[in-house]
Amino acid sequence: MYGIYAASVSVYALLNSSGTLQSNWYEQDAFIHTYVVSVAVGWFVWDVLDCSLHPEWGPMFFVHGVVALGIFSSCMVRKLLNAPPSSHSSHAACALQKPFLLHTAAIVLMYEASTPIMHLRKTLLTMGYAKSHPNMFIGVSVRVTKCAASAAKRFTPARFQVVFFLVFFITRIAVGLWASVIWWRDATALVSTGVPHSYLVLGFDMMANLVMNGMNLLWFYQMLQVLVRGLNVKSIAEADKKQM
Repeated sequence: MYGIYAASVSVYALLNSSGTLQSNWYEQDAFIHTYVVSVAVGWFVWDVLDCSLHPEWGPMFFVHGVVALGIFSSCMVRKLLNAPPSSHSSHAACALQKPFLLHTAAIVLMYEASTPIMHLRKTLLTMGYAKSHPNMFIGVSVRVTKCAASAAKRFTPARFQVVFFLVFFITRIAVGLWASVIWWRDATALVSTGVPHSYLVLGFDMMANLVMNGMNLLWFYQMLQVLVRGLNVKSIAEADKKQM
């Protein structure tokens, strides 16, 4: 349910945001701050805890949760501004709550569009469809060309894998890498201007961008391998002989 909510609300936010939100990293957007960033922070706090309790899921899911939590948390970090000492304080700096990278936050949360399809396929596998319908799952059986041929006539679970692959590619690879190139351009420009935002936060976001894109590319490569194996005609023929 979270994936459906996250994808829907982030797409809505991007379509209805101001034209300057992408270029102005400090522009306020109450909708994104409330319904995208705040909700995402809460979700990934739970996600990190859940991954900690299930180490069998592997370290990548835990790293993904930590990085995502850091990305959305950084959107809520206070910005330190130089200010003259006041009568109430001798400090020469004050903290001012500023929005930060809200447009980027909405794009990153849009990545979750692929999550509901992944979990739906996993649910069908858990319910035993892999055994009762072995030719329905890419990655479970190599007989996927037969399923693909009949996909236009009937809805099969194999289509979840195909749709997952396509949505993952569109949101996390095509849009994600394109947005990352623009983000790095703007990030380097921000650093060169000497804007007194937290360089620790900006440095973490740079690292997080590389880690997140690296994981997405690795997962995409693994899914591509599954599809290539599934569409291997020789493997299908061998599987057919074994089932005769």
